[in-house]
Amino acid sequence: MTIRLQAIVPVGHVADSEFAERELKKALNKVGGYAAGLYRKTVTTWKKKPTFTKGRAKWISSFALGVEITYTNKVYMWTDFGTKPHVIRARNYPTLRFRSKYSPRTRKRTFRSYRNRRYGPWRTPKKVNHPGTAAREFTEEIAARAEKKFDTEVDRIFRQMAARGNKGGVKYYR
Repeated sequence: MTIRLQAIVPVGHVADSEFAERELKKALNKVGGYAAGLYRKTVTTWKKKPTFTKGRAKWISSFALGVEITYTNKVYMWTDFGTKPHVIRARNYPTLRFRSKYSPRTRKRTFRSYRNRRYGPWRTPKKVNHPGTAAREFTEEIAARAEKKFDTEVDRIFRQMAARGNKGGVKYYR
């Protein structure tokens, strides 16, 4: 799974474009690290934690810079995006075995992990119709928070460019 943060770079003349590109890449790397940290927070109590890898900021098209955060854990993807209802059958044993009640480790759009609880009587059916898993929507929440942080960084970059003497005649308005 890959998550992309990207900065749309204006076409045409930009005051001190090398400075702007360098600073935008720094900002994307900083915000990408922040986003990867938020992903790690969502799995603090997991026994088998996924690894989140942040790439370096780079051009992803002729007008957009981006940074990618990747992970390869299917369980995290199922937790983040949810699952549809499906059938689970016993394969290696004659029956399945589980407690009838369960409370998950994670909650929707929160960056804490909790202790999960399994309780209720034991069940041993040959198959179950699983109702599916509700999406926790971590990616949407992380993207919203990262976007706010990136907006702050871009604002800082434009202020720095204005303070450097406004080379190239670009005016900055807040």
